[in-house]
Amino acid sequence: MFMIKASPATRRELVSRARLLGAVGVGATLARPLQAAVGAPPPQSPPAAPGFSSVLVRDDAHARLEDDGVGHISTPSGGSGLVLPAVAASTKRIFLARHGQTDLNKLGVCQGRKLNPPLNENGRRQARTLLIDVELDAILCSPLRRARETAGIVRESHPLATSFAVSEDLNEVDFGGAEGLPQMASAAILAPSYLAWSHGRLDKRAGVLGESGVMLRRRGEAAAGTLLASCKEGRQVLGVSHSSMIKFTLAALLDVPLSTIRALGQDNCAVNALDFDTASGVFEAVAINGRPVRGRAESFGRVGPETC
Repeated sequence: MFMIKASPATRRELVSRARLLGAVGVGATLARPLQAAVGAPPPQSPPAAPGFSSVLVRDDAHARLEDDGVGHISTPSGGSGLVLPAVAASTKRIFLARHGQTDLNKLGVCQGRKLNPPLNENGRRQARTLLIDVELDAILCSPLRRARETAGIVRESHPLATSFAVSEDLNEVDFGGAEGLPQMASAAILAPSYLAWSHGRLDKRAGVLGESGVMLRRRGEAAAGTLLASCKEGRQVLGVSHSSMIKFTLAALLDVPLSTIRALGQDNCAVNALDFDTASGVFEAVAINGRPVRGRAESFGRVGPETC
């Protein structure tokens, strides 16, 4: 199968970046702090560095964060991009992307599973640019409408993708009684759960009747296994999921604290890239929430974070 591991350098960088975001405060303007974290991006699309692919990965960057206290963040859109390293012959690259924006994202409502809104026009625009220049072998998505619509739009621009499937493992976290509530109310219900999960107490459920951390970790690892099975060596696949589920999956696969990953945010349609080395069985982070992991990718354009 695979090992759950990230290099010490990757762990140090993610923790350092999370601390930086915590220092400026969630809800602050993050353009300048994030540039300091990943290196100030040049104003124009740069040429690919030696050993890097010239493929541009477009995503929506954002200049402002509005946090509900539990990691569901809404922002206006801008523009940014990544230049990713070419996929090595013995590597499988997994992209995890959050769905495009919905009107409930803009309103700051905790959607979870019970609310199943469509994308709004901005969300459809975000989806049209998601991984537009990247070859994909397969596209998988959550069964919720906002994820299926996002994946369907991506599929239109990737006719060579040989597989398109819905995966329950990519579904959003079941937040129990917090779903459908505004930001402050859902934050109050879910804060104890996130605190417990961040300290390794994975038996704790979301709220009272929601999923436990154990269930979420299993789902994240199962989703990764399905994505890997859909991908050939030297190729790439996409899984379209949800903010909290992606955060839990990244924390599990990279073996870093959930609090670290949560601090980095998950923008609508932002790109997370993980390389799986088939020889060693190890995952390595290439990009998290549309920002490069130092030395693995390059960034340019405006920088800033998220949406629920």
